Amino acid sequence: KVLTGEKPILHDRFLVIDNNVWFMGNSLSDIGQRASMILKVPYPNEVIDELIAIQNTATPLDEFIDQHDSAKA
Repeated sequence: KVLTGEKPILHDRFLVIDNNVWFMGNSLSDIGQRASMILKVPYPNEVIDELIAIQNTATPLDEFIDQHDSAKA
């Protein structure tokens, strides 16, 4: 899914694994190339609930691609 808009509601990266949440402030592509931290979030359930709510507002990737392709034509 894609968060669209001039300023999407979410900027940072979260990794959810087995009901644990890890927070990353930088792009995954920068890991190993720039100084970065990955922090384990202490209260993951609250974050997971919020991430699910945000995800429900996102555009499915195939729709985003179709809209993007249509705008180019």
